[in-house]
This record gives sequence, structure tokens and C-alpha cells, in this order.
Amino acid sequence: MIFRLSFFMAALAVCGVTRAAEPTQREINFARVGDRMLTMDLYAPSGATTKPPPTIIWVHGGAWRAGSKSDVPVLQWLKRGFAIASVDYRLSTEAKFPAQVHDIKAAIRYLRGRASQLNLDPDRFVIAGSSAGGHLAALVGVTNGVDELEGSVGEHLSESSDVQAIVSFYGASNLQSILSQSTQHGLSVRVPALQLLLGGQPDEVPELAKLASPIAHVDSFDPPLWLIHGDADPQMPPRQSKELETAYNKADRPVKLDVVAGGKHGGEEFYAGERLDSIAAEVLTAVSAKNDTMRILFAGSSSTYWNDMPNEVAKVISGSGGLVQNRKVDADLVGRSGSDIRVYLDPKCDYQYGVKRGQSFLDKVRDEPFDYVVLMTVCRFIMGDGEGNADGQAHRDAITQYCHSIRQSGSEPVFYEVGWGTTDREAQGRERIRKLARDNNIKIYVPCSTAWAKVRTERPELQLQHPNDKSHPGDVGHFLNLACFYAALVQQSPEGRLPRDYHVWPHLTKDENTSLSDQLETAFAKFQPDAYQVKLPEWMRRNAGAGYMGHVSEEDAKYLEQVAWESYLAVKAELSADSSTEVQNLQKPEVAK
Repeated sequence: MIFRLSFFMAALAVCGVTRAAEPTQREINFARVGDRMLTMDLYAPSGATTKPPPTIIWVHGGAWRAGSKSDVPVLQWLKRGFAIASVDYRLSTEAKFPAQVHDIKAAIRYLRGRASQLNLDPDRFVIAGSSAGGHLAALVGVTNGVDELEGSVGEHLSESSDVQAIVSFYGASNLQSILSQSTQHGLSVRVPALQLLLGGQPDEVPELAKLASPIAHVDSFDPPLWLIHGDADPQMPPRQSKELETAYNKADRPVKLDVVAGGKHGGEEFYAGERLDSIAAEVLTAVSAKNDTMRILFAGSSSTYWNDMPNEVAKVISGSGGLVQNRKVDADLVGRSGSDIRVYLDPKCDYQYGVKRGQSFLDKVRDEPFDYVVLMTVCRFIMGDGEGNADGQAHRDAITQYCHSIRQSGSEPVFYEVGWGTTDREAQGRERIRKLARDNNIKIYVPCSTAWAKVRTERPELQLQHPNDKSHPGDVGHFLNLACFYAALVQQSPEGRLPRDYHVWPHLTKDENTSLSDQLETAFAKFQPDAYQVKLPEWMRRNAGAGYMGHVSEEDAKYLEQVAWESYLAVKAELSADSSTEVQNLQKPEVAK
């Protein structure tokens, strides 16, 4: 039974009492580094709530060498419905950069991994901080997936450290320009502070100074940013916030710079009720906004792309019966024919579809904003298929690496279980795939091989594989796969939801191709590919443009849909019983890296 934190304990009086709000939970241990325990304090939003709230991850200031998580000047945001987690991190007197960023990212991963228990919304995380904390907040916010800054602190490394918004109060953005912009007073503070943080001055360690500069990492996928800076700040040059605003504008990302007239380095004017309320309202709108389009990337070989399956999945889950938040769903495809997806780790992999010149699968995951990435996990490969993968370990290692990289990008991995459902070896393969799913905390699992095995036993007369080659799903097998995807992605029964007539590829023999060549050319000449099909290689578009349709009887369709749903429920129960995984439907952060 999942324990849910009772937030009603933190209901407080308004006005002056807000600043004196006490944490709902103190000294939560979120990670350990050597003998050093890293902790956070959690504040609940004012008033009782049953819906998980958005969360502010607050980073205190103190020139990177001092300060305390007990200093939280934005507690007024509790009244706006935010939870606040004020985090501890190693100061520069304890550890050099990037230890501070590693610790904060560990805190975010902890909160996301424990979101159910803490009753937090893991899709609405906002990082905020002041002074040195403002710099660290901005740096963490724009570096999701940057290996040098992710680190390996904490026990929730499979979770993403992505955030959906950033708020920086008078923080640094460019450590390579900060000293040239500083006043004499600013230099007296900043020079020794940078020496401790970086182990040298920025011109002595330029690469490290660049790594520590938020402006060096801004790209077109960064979350919305709010900057608050006084125009008379004697410690942190106001031009630092202006530089970050400029970088955001060049990347065409949402940014707002609030210049406090006469404002110095902190003070009550920065945290006045009207200003904080305005920022909170704008941030809440941004992190709660629904993206009209959900993007799903399918990675795999012919068992993935056959019959335009990615495109057909997108259609059935987003149509009138799809119920995916009334959102448009766009599918994309990457990979090569006849290969295990482990080959994508080879820098010389010869991709046949889905990547640009010089781009790899992981480059595509990192560079393009996908909500979900579907990984073709195959019974045959996980059991071992020869040299380099004799016991399936290479397949397992590749999938594990992909899951980590996908989550670092802000996306969520999906397991597409593949196998013909015919042999005991495949049954063992399904067990291994489910174990791999537990190990990688997979929340969406599409049990196609499980469903195929059930049909093989109960209705062996149904022809699931294509009769011409026995290597691809036939029309009935394709329908069953679509039903499994519907069950797993929508988390509802597909019964009565799928069309009984549906798009398929012709899959003709050589003689049939010859005899029907004129007919196929005519069909292709009239073919108008959709947004998914237009990106396919020509040979795939020719199959898609042949105009062939599959059909399944009403009786068989209901049976196959029922099998898909029962298979989904059975695997969901197994995964939930054996781990803390909660198989989820399509709910994702709307601002993704």
C-alpha cells in the first residue's frame, strides 16, 4: 500500500505567518556522499489538497560557500498551491564544482522517484534559487542530460532531473564574463568565491568556468525561465541576467526578466507579496499548460515498422476512442531492418531510416523533444542470438543504457515486447524482459508476445504471422499488436475501440509483385503520404501507398481485444507486485528537454 504524505498538517494562517511556515517534513535524507548525508526540508501547500501539487525545488544562496536550506524567502508560494522542497548541497568549502549541481540533481531525482509517496506531481517541478542558488538553479534547469553535470549521486539514477520551469533571483549566468562586469565590492566577494568553487579563477580554468555557466548550455528545448535582478546590485552584475535573457531569446525560448528599480542584492522588495504572486501565477500557468501534440519515437526493425505500425498506433490512441487527453499524437521511427536495437550503440551503425546524416539514435533522443520512446525488446535477442550476445547480456545492457539516456532527455521509455509466442525459449525470454522492465522501472509495458502466446494456445486457427514469410505480423497479428498498444498506452480496455478494417502493407510474393506491378505503380502515383509516411524511405512509402486494407471479423476482433486487455492487466499486476513500478498511462511533462 502506497503511503501518501498528509499535506493538511501544513495549513497555516495567511499574511505574516506564511514566512514562519514550518516544514511538513524536516531533514529528509535524499542522498549520501561518503560520510556526508544530504538532506532537504519539505513544505506542503497551504490548505488540504488531494491532487498532487507542483513543487518548487529551492536552492539557497551564500556565494556557494555558505547559506542554509532553512532560508526560504518564497514561502508565500505555499499559498499559491506549490509544495516547496528546500535542498541541502555540498558547499564549495567541502567540494569543488560540479559537486553542487550533482547534489541538486540528485534531490530532483529523489523527489521524482518518491513522488507517489510524497504526493507530488512529478511532471510539474520548478527549480528556483537566489544569488549563488539562482545561478545553480539556472544551471540545473538548462543541463538536463549533460553527463558531466548529471553525476551519480543518490539512488534514483534512472529518474530524470528535468524541470519544467526555472526562477532565478539575481544569479550568475556567465562565469567567464562576471569579473569584468563586477564592481570593486563585487570583486571582493566574487574572486575568493570563484576560487573556492572552481579551484582557480575563470581564466585559469576556462573549460570548467564554461561548464559552470548557464548561457553555455541554453538550447531550444529548455524550460521557461523567470529572471529577477536589481539594477543597482553591487555584488552580482545585472548584466548577468541580461546575458541569460539574450541567450534564451536567441534559442527562441520563453523568458521574462523583471528588473527591480533600485534593487540591490536581495531585500524585501524582491519578495514582496505582489511580485511573488505574479511570478507564481505565471509559473503555475506554464507548468500546467497542456501541449497539444504528443510525440512518440519508435525504435526497432521490421516488427516495429511493418504495416506503418507506429502511425497506426498514433491513430488508434488519439482518435475518437483514444482518450489520450484529446491530444494529437505524432509518431516517428528510427532504426534498420533485420537488427537488434543494440546495434545503435555502434558509432558506425548503418541506419536505414529516421536519423539525419551523422546523427545516431541517442543523438535523436537527446536533440528532439519526444514524450515517449518505444524500445523493441525481443525474446530472441534477450535469450542470446550468437557472437557478441551469446546470453542476451548485450541486448540487456543496450536497453538499460537507452532507458537511462531517454530519461535524461526528459522522455519516458516504453517496452514493446516482441516474440511469436510459440516456444518455451520465448516464454523464458518474456520473463527476462519483464525482469529488465523491473530493473529499469518501466512504467509502460506493451505485452505483445504475451498476448500472442495466449492466442496460440486458445485460438491456434488464427493466423498471427504473415503466411508468405512467417517473419512479420500478418493482418490479424497486426490487429492484436494495435490492441496491446492501446491497452498499455491508454490504460483502458481496447474492446470496441479499434477499427475492423485497417491499413496494412501488401507483403506480396515475387510473382505477385510482378503480376501486379502496373496496379501498384498506379496506386503509388495517386498516394498522398501523411506527415509520418512522407519521412519514410521510398520502399516503405510504396508499401504504404499500395492501398491494401486488413479486415478482422467482429467476433475475432472482440476476442483479440479481450486478450490484449487481459495480457496487459496480467503483466501490470506482475510488475506492480514485484517492484514499486506503477504502470502508467500517457501523462508527461509538457515542457521536455
